[in-house]
Amino acid sequence: RNVEYFEAKRNLSAYLRQNRIPLDLSMRIQSIVLAQHRNMRSTKRVHEQDVSLLNYLPRSLKMQMHTEVFKPKLITHPLFTLLAQGYDRVCIKICHMAMSQESLKPGEELFAYGKEAEKVHIVDWGSLLYCEGSLPSHKDIHVNAGDWLCEHVLWMPWVHRGQMTAVQPCELANIDSAIFRQIVAQRPPVRSLCRRFAEHYLAIINEEELNNCCTDLGLTLETLQMIVSTELGSGMTGMTSD
Repeated sequence: RNVEYFEAKRNLSAYLRQNRIPLDLSMRIQSIVLAQHRNMRSTKRVHEQDVSLLNYLPRSLKMQMHTEVFKPKLITHPLFTLLAQGYDRVCIKICHMAMSQESLKPGEELFAYGKEAEKVHIVDWGSLLYCEGSLPSHKDIHVNAGDWLCEHVLWMPWVHRGQMTAVQPCELANIDSAIFRQIVAQRPPVRSLCRRFAEHYLAIINEEELNNCCTDLGLTLETLQMIVSTELGSGMTGMTSD
């Protein structure tokens, strides 16, 4: 990587010199570009797949590690907060088997219009720009840390309605929808609870579809809390933690 860096630096200097860029402007350009490069390198997170020694961890310790990494992000969603209260082992399994990390550089695309969705994306830090539809529009929406993207894919087949691109270096926690459904299917009470949630979620999405305001951004936190508190609260009565 250092070799690539010095080669890129030489090419930049050669480009500026060969195109007779004035010295003061050339120095400003190099200063900014190299500072941005250093910033990019310093913000890049190390992920599990980058650490080969973690392959030697026993399964029980790896599950604990994944729970520490992913559960705080998972339970920012009201439904998963509810599940953690009564079916914590299911949440641990989701963290261990269905969740992963992803980094994006500025300008890098997370998903594109028309592509079939496979994962939920939880923004850990950084900023992205969502462009609704297949063509650039004036409806661009900034997405920030804490936002959930494409939650729909947990509850229904979903095709992306727009394009999502990183504006800043970003870190995301992803949930694989297929593995999530496999885990949920193994516990009938959890499956029943998720089905009830999905029914209410789908009803609201269908209403948004009719009003032509359905996007990959999903429902607001307030709406999710409303579904859980008013529609699912009774389903957890008398529940004991597993």
